[in-house]
Amino acid sequence: MTWNLRIGLAILVTALAGVACDEGSDGPDGGSERDGGSAMDGGGTTPDSGGTTPDGGSTPDSGTTPDGGETDGGATGCALGETDCSGTCTALASDPANCGVCGLACGAGEVCSAGTCAATCDVGLTDCDGACVDTTSDVANCGGCGDACDTGELCFRGDCDCPTNQELCGTACVDTNSDPANCGGCGDACDTGEVCFAGSCETSCPAARTMCGALCVDTDVDPRNCGACGTSCGTFGRCVDGACTCPEGFMLCDGECRNVRADPDHCGACGTACSAVQVCVRGSCAP
Repeated sequence: MTWNLRIGLAILVTALAGVACDEGSDGPDGGSERDGGSAMDGGGTTPDSGGTTPDGGSTPDSGTTPDGGETDGGATGCALGETDCSGTCTALASDPANCGVCGLACGAGEVCSAGTCAATCDVGLTDCDGACVDTTSDVANCGGCGDACDTGELCFRGDCDCPTNQELCGTACVDTNSDPANCGGCGDACDTGEVCFAGSCETSCPAARTMCGALCVDTDVDPRNCGACGTSCGTFGRCVDGACTCPEGFMLCDGECRNVRADPDHCGACGTACSAVQVCVRGSCAP
């Protein structure tokens, strides 16, 4: 009796275990299990994988900068009276390809005179292939069109030479009265911190002069230091009583004498800009 009961219980336990296994295969975790196959956290492509990341590809600062095109770079250290136009120093006052403004070319038969396209040159200027120049001072046309001075020479009164009170030191005409590298004579350099005044190295400038770098200058008339050191009157400006003044047809806009008859950024008046498809003609924006 007891033996038969034990056998029966064993059979019952075995049967119940089989039923439990069958239910497990069809239960909530059956089939493709939650962690198996293509699981939610498993294979496939995760939300952060593949593709181009937000920092990939062309970044916002790559390629052409907002200030691209004509820049302030390229040719540097242009001479007084010249402007850097896309890497080339040129005289806006006379260049027929850049007359008054970089990129503004005069028409056929016109000349560039004092920064304005015209039919003829102003009085005192000579037409040299469309550029109105002063042959008494232009080193490329000294005394006549095409008569260029040698390197280091200046054009003075139509002759290639150094002007009065200057002498040729190496390849440059210098004022030995004020040049700290050639003070009193070629090669006579002042010590660090000294300035050259009246041909002598001094520790300070006289009362009527201001020390700007290593030079004693008159800020009342110096166009590179007008009113204060470093204040330039630009290409066309003059310094009168410590203030920059502009020739007729020009206005002082942002510290620079602008040709308001032709400048598309200051057409007719400072700050009056023409659209991208317009040009400035005689102070008015035109298509």
